[in-house]
Amino acid sequence: MLNSRTHALILLAMLLGMTCPGCARSSRCYAKLTPRDELRETRPQVAFRYGKPDWCLDGMQKIVELPSRVMLGGRLKADRLPSEETREVLADYLQENDLSDIPVLVNDYDPLGQWQRLRENDRISPAWKYTAGMVGLFNYTVFPGRVFARDTYSPFTNTLHVNTGRLSDSLHAAAYAKDIRTRKAPGTYAVVNSLPGLALWKTTIAVQDVVAYAQAKDSWQLESGVYRDQYPQVAVKTMAPVGLFMTPVGNVALAVSGGAVGYAVGRTVEQQRIAERDAIKDAEEDLSGRSKIDDSETPGTDDSGDSETEFGS
Repeated sequence: MLNSRTHALILLAMLLGMTCPGCARSSRCYAKLTPRDELRETRPQVAFRYGKPDWCLDGMQKIVELPSRVMLGGRLKADRLPSEETREVLADYLQENDLSDIPVLVNDYDPLGQWQRLRENDRISPAWKYTAGMVGLFNYTVFPGRVFARDTYSPFTNTLHVNTGRLSDSLHAAAYAKDIRTRKAPGTYAVVNSLPGLALWKTTIAVQDVVAYAQAKDSWQLESGVYRDQYPQVAVKTMAPVGLFMTPVGNVALAVSGGAVGYAVGRTVEQQRIAERDAIKDAEEDLSGRSKIDDSETPGTDDSGDSETEFGS
């Protein structure tokens, strides 16, 4: 069992990685975004497929959500369908990053279809497809993301699964897909990032890319959503492997503390960004005010003086 000092060091390392500035090495900065209309005309359309109602899966979903509904007093979203705005932004992101070929499955559950996509995916070597890929397919089948509300990207089936309805979660999964596409050995990279303690690598890159995208779009709603939603989730997911060496009680305590610290760090970064945005806004307003004053003080032509000189001459 790990002591408190070890917990603190692990959390500190994790949070340093989450809060480091700048774009990730494998993710390009968004210096200029293509207008939406141009994206629609020049890039392939993103395919969205919605799952059908299923009494068994829907019943399991309600059971899994029961604790959250009790804690929130029933104030839980009735469904997890993405809004039209979420769908449009997600499609824009995929098109902007040349990921339009990735199908987006919304609340869908299709193990046979995923098996077919696994076999047909030539981006991953067979050695990884029929080992780690089979493990991932087994997890997808037994622990459906539709039931447990997870937005994920599977590099082995090249599929983006959307099951939460939260834009920040969906973009985080899409950012992982973008990261995978930049790797010369995507299968090896995906497997390495699934090992205990190494998930921080991919999650940090994904969070940084979504933040950069939100800033480029000047979407404060999206950016603040990353700080509030993604930081706690990333903290919990990153700390989860440590629980393998702890007692059940310690595991729960670690998850709770990790989420709390992640939330605190996210709020801190959010407040820093608010201060930065306010400072930029004040500077722009001050510059605009000075420009107006300078314009008003610029000497103009004295028409009356010119007239008197002309008559006098």
